[in-house]
Amino acid sequence: MDRKHSAAAAATLGTSPAGLRLRAWAWAWPAALTLLAHGWLLLLSGEVAPPKPADHAPTGRAIALQTRSSSPSPAAAELIPPPAAQPLPATLSPRPGKPADEPTASYAAGPAAETSASAALIDVASASPVSVPATGEWSYLLLQNGQQGVARLSWQLADDGSYRLLLERELAGRTLPAWLSQGRLDALGLAPERFAQQRRGRDTQATNFRRDEGLISYSASPAQAPLTPGAQDRLSWWLQLAARVDGAPQRFAAGSSVVLTVAGLRGAPRELVFDVLGLEALDLPGRRLPAALHVRRLGVESYDGSIDVWLDPARGHWPVRLIFGQTLAGSWELQLLEPPP
Repeated sequence: MDRKHSAAAAATLGTSPAGLRLRAWAWAWPAALTLLAHGWLLLLSGEVAPPKPADHAPTGRAIALQTRSSSPSPAAAELIPPPAAQPLPATLSPRPGKPADEPTASYAAGPAAETSASAALIDVASASPVSVPATGEWSYLLLQNGQQGVARLSWQLADDGSYRLLLERELAGRTLPAWLSQGRLDALGLAPERFAQQRRGRDTQATNFRRDEGLISYSASPAQAPLTPGAQDRLSWWLQLAARVDGAPQRFAAGSSVVLTVAGLRGAPRELVFDVLGLEALDLPGRRLPAALHVRRLGVESYDGSIDVWLDPARGHWPVRLIFGQTLAGSWELQLLEPPP
């Protein structure tokens, strides 16, 4: 009886749902173990790559670095315009001495040849060729209020571009205050750093060009003024004018003008507008120049007289005669003297 009941129970269990699930599990788990073992062996042998984690976009600094280091595609590069052309800096070079028989420079070429009243002003602060002389010293006859004397103008240019310009004057046996301009050359020409009026070698008044701050200050006044490009002191403008004209003489035809910004011993700098009058024959002590370029600045106030300057093309347009017109302090004149043989 027991065996019959057991056989019947087994037959019933084999055909019931529970029995079917038990039989399926008994057949499936050995196959699953076999597949897992086979997959693990393949992984160890390198034939199957491990699954990669989900990709994430880089953030923060990584993105910035990637952006800076990436270069545009050829198609994108065609859409990027080329950089705009930049003006070249002024040509600035010491000028060797010119022979006396050098042909006179031409002042008729170029746009400045127009002599109409509407000729544009030439701003010396704009980039243009500049020519400065080598180190030298020049002597002048000094005429002031009916008296005679002598003046010496010394120009020293160092290899590093720094300069020293000194004017010394003696009139009727007495020494007048000296003028000293110190600075360096830049793309616009002379860039003064300090102007001093001196007595017995000591500064009595000074104008300071504080280029790191963009200011002009004065020892004789608490005032300050903006330092504009190309600004000159009351002595450096003599050589700045010569350097500009000698760098591009074709720009300075009769009827054109040139503007110089000049700082005095106090107060705001002034703009000196010089009109180019043209080439003229000029009488100097002991000789006659066949042609000198005459420029004139008209006076605007009783304390601000006219200024006439003659520039010699054969000497690199160095000033050979200067007349500072009548003011409340009088007038004075310089005429270049030939060096002794």
